[in-house]
Amino acid sequence: MPKRGFTLIEIILVLALMGIIISLTSFISMNSYYGSSFRTERDALVAALRRARSFSINNICLGNCDGGKPHGVHITSTSYTIFQGSTYDTRDSGTDEIINIGPNLKITPGGFTEVVFSNLSGDATTLPSDTHELTLIDMTTGKNSIITINNFGQISWTN
Repeated sequence: MPKRGFTLIEIILVLALMGIIISLTSFISMNSYYGSSFRTERDALVAALRRARSFSINNICLGNCDGGKPHGVHITSTSYTIFQGSTYDTRDSGTDEIINIGPNLKITPGGFTEVVFSNLSGDATTLPSDTHELTLIDMTTGKNSIITINNFGQISWTN
């Protein structure tokens, strides 16, 4: 009468294959997570720039003031601040909205630390040239995205 069941080698082989499949799927899912997290941070930075520009175009004044004021975004390597005023130094700090980026991300502004959008037109008049670029870098994966702002206030990005 034949014996029924699995041999030790068959069980070890199945467990090894399951281990390989599980490790591959977890690796793929982590890459997907890092990519999604990076895109979310990039989209939040672009949204902050667009929000400041929208406030300027619509001549919005936050807090106690008459008429509209320009709005802008001040950029450091680990955060950015949406502010109201002609410059970051002369802003109304009571209306600041500070956004910190993820711990593995870094922003490198290309030769500027703030963008101020003009009232009603939304032009980025504080930029020193026609177009300027910010680079958002994921220090874990090495992925980066370049955000471009031209002197008309138009915002575009890669990746």
